[in-house]
Amino acid sequence: MSSSSDWDGAISGYADTTSFSGSMSFERSADKCMGITNIAGDVGTNTLRWTSTGFTGTCSGGALPQSVILTLQRQ
Repeated sequence: MSSSSDWDGAISGYADTTSFSGSMSFERSADKCMGITNIAGDVGTNTLRWTSTGFTGTCSGGALPQSVILTLQRQ
């Protein structure tokens, strides 16, 4: 079951042993809001940190993020 605030999305791109470059997209079916951004950053042995400069898309009312920072750490 999903609610009107649920988002679905995907990340795709290219990675090597030290970096990633690709795109991230998402959509919220309740109001047909869709967005996409380029995302890139470092890949380490136990961490990754990717950033974007902002989304473009079809959302109204300022619903798109200005920027995204995705940080993961292996524990």
